[in-house]
Order: sequence, then structure tokens, then C-alpha cells
Amino acid sequence: SFIKHNKDKIFECLKLNNIYSGDYDYIILKSDLDCYFLSFAQERLWFIEQYEDGSNAYNIPMLFKLSDTAELDILAKSFDSIVKRHEILRTLIKQDHEGNGYQVVLNDQQYQLQIQTIQVTNQLSLEQELNKEINHIYDLSEECPIRVQVYKFINEKHQTESLHYISIVIHHIAFDGWSI
Repeated sequence: SFIKHNKDKIFECLKLNNIYSGDYDYIILKSDLDCYFLSFAQERLWFIEQYEDGSNAYNIPMLFKLSDTAELDILAKSFDSIVKRHEILRTLIKQDHEGNGYQVVLNDQQYQLQIQTIQVTNQLSLEQELNKEINHIYDLSEECPIRVQVYKFINEKHQTESLHYISIVIHHIAFDGWSI
């Protein structure tokens, strides 16, 4: 009943965002579009990124210690499923000839999330590697807004003992507190 009651307002909103065409009386499906407009929040972040010529200020880092029984291949498949499900995680921000930003969603074949495993032998090297990852400056026109790294912490004294950590760094243009 909400949709029925607000039908005219909904169509007006769709027209303003070039999603509805009154001439043909149909709604344009996502698959019919080559690119998508930025939301106002994305536009603001993208403008700041352009103005500052790249920044790490909008990186959202997460670090987790993995249990000894964690199966890294299953973890990688899980991330692959998440990226396939959430288009924003495989989206590039491009610029048209007028300087306006827009989104280009890569299909599943164009983008595969690469998860690197980095070996570290002490706390200092782990912190250095994490610092590099947390401070990564995204080029949103060339790379998707998510990076995942696995750190294999090998005990120098006991080569058989190892811990795993995982870092996930997502740019705020694709992720916020509600997304967690």
C-alpha cells in the first residue's frame, strides 16, 4: 500500500536518477546499464579523493586472528562468494569527459579477488606488513575497493608452530559501519 500510495513520487525519483523512462513506460534494468551514478555520499568521498590526489584516510581496516583449524582455501572461497554477491566490492569509479564520477561494475570473470599470503617471523615484521596494508592508497579508477591479506606468523624458535591473521581493508566509498 505504501508503493501504491507513493507511486507518483517513486516514478519522479526514478526519472531524476535516469532509471525510469516515461517515453517507453518501463523501468531500466541494472543489466541494461553500462555504468551507474555515484550516490551523494560516494560523490563526496570521490571528490575528496580526487582533491587530495589519493589518501588512506577512508580505509576501513579489520584484523582477525584465525584459529588453528581455519581452512584458508574455504576462507578464500567465502570471500569470493561475498565479492560476487556484492557488486560494490568489484566496482571501479571512473570519470567522464565532463569530470563527473560514475561506477563501472566488473562482472565475475573480469574480477577475481586476490588473497596473498605473507610470511612473517616476528611481531615487528607483522606490524610493518599490516601498516603497509592499512595505509594502502586506493586508485579507485583502477582497483576495486577491497583488499584481503593472510599473514602466516611462523615462530622463529619452533618452526612447526604457526598462527594466521587476516586483514581486510575496504575503502569507505564501498563500506561503512552499517555494512559490518
